[in-house]
Amino acid sequence: RNVDRRKFLLAGGAGALALSGCGGGGGTGGDGKGGAPDGKGGTEPSGPEEVIRIVSSLPRTGSARGQTNTIVNGIQMAIEDYGGKIGRFKIEYTDMDDATAAAGAWDGPTEKANAQKAIADPDVMAYIGPYNSNAAKISMPELNEAGLVQISPAVT
Repeated sequence: RNVDRRKFLLAGGAGALALSGCGGGGGTGGDGKGGAPDGKGGTEPSGPEEVIRIVSSLPRTGSARGQTNTIVNGIQMAIEDYGGKIGRFKIEYTDMDDATAAAGAWDGPTEKANAQKAIADPDVMAYIGPYNSNAAKISMPELNEAGLVQISPAVT
């Protein structure tokens, strides 16, 4: 199985727009997470469970670790809020370090390797990071070419 990332994001965006007009007003069932009985944006899945992997590439070694701990905790909490699933998709998260102990900060070759690893995994649908603008200059062109969405909690 190989999910086309661009088609997945297009379908997901269209679904989000459709659902955004469906919530809010005193309906029955659901809990504000899509209005469905299972609270995950749809009815209970039928068929085999598939995986959507989200990765982050943040400096987990060195001086920024305190800030990136907060970001990683937020990602994990968001996944837990949905029970680790959306529809028939199990959400998996991989926390990658773009820093090295030798540098004590983000490292260009490590950021590039993280982006390439994410691109090579067909289950990866989102890349969260990096934390530093210069690191984004390294990973952004490759992730764009691969059609992999990149969301940074810090880059401007």
